[in-house]
Amino acid sequence: MHGNVWEWCQDGYLGYGTSSETDPIANEASEVRILRGGSWYDYAIHAASAYRWFAASGYFDTHIGFRVCFTPG
Repeated sequence: MHGNVWEWCQDGYLGYGTSSETDPIANEASEVRILRGGSWYDYAIHAASAYRWFAASGYFDTHIGFRVCFTPG
């Protein structure tokens, strides 16, 4: 999850609520998406799961991408 590139998340940007939630999907209709994980371009403090950034869904840069995962079946 940490470093290399910021990872696009399914969540649209929405401020944090006042109650605790486990894995909420926030505001899917939003054109502004959450990015997590930090990148090679940023400070180490940004390489934390709890840190988030946001950008328009069409935005691209050399330090934004996605991670491929595999779930054995």
